[in-house]
Amino acid sequence: EHVKIKAKELTNVNVDQYFIRVKEQEKFDTMTRLMDVDQPELSIVFGRTKRRVDELTRGLKLRGFRAEGIHGDLDQNKRLRIIRDFKNGQIDILVATESYVHRIGRTGRAGQSGQSITFVSPNEMGYLGIIENLTKKRMKGLKPPTAQEAFQSKKKVALKKIERDFADETIRAN
Repeated sequence: EHVKIKAKELTNVNVDQYFIRVKEQEKFDTMTRLMDVDQPELSIVFGRTKRRVDELTRGLKLRGFRAEGIHGDLDQNKRLRIIRDFKNGQIDILVATESYVHRIGRTGRAGQSGQSITFVSPNEMGYLGIIENLTKKRMKGLKPPTAQEAFQSKKKVALKKIERDFADETIRAN
């Protein structure tokens, strides 16, 4: 007997895929600068190993991001709680371990659009072609934001928060 299964599209059509070429030791700083500049509503960050997920989560928390990590070492209840908190907006960044193609599909669910950015060190550039062949999509190169651009964005966000607080009638000086 032959069973034929129609292959579903591997990646979500609403997800724009980009890559940033950056030195291995500069990946984390580049990623957090990008988050400061783009101010994404929700982010999923993927690490290759459980240890990397823990390192990324710790580093993001130290920089003031609301982040939690999930991987196979956590019990099911804790994983479910973290995913629920992420969906409810109590966590801004979910750090996880998963395969690339699976991750990209997670970026734009239920008709939502998303953006996928892969940080590639010079010696990983060969992987891009493999990923592009798998996903049948070309990735566009992005220029990483500068520290100055990230600083200006953070300043803008802080000023908006101050203006919002001053405009809030419920906050009064005693």
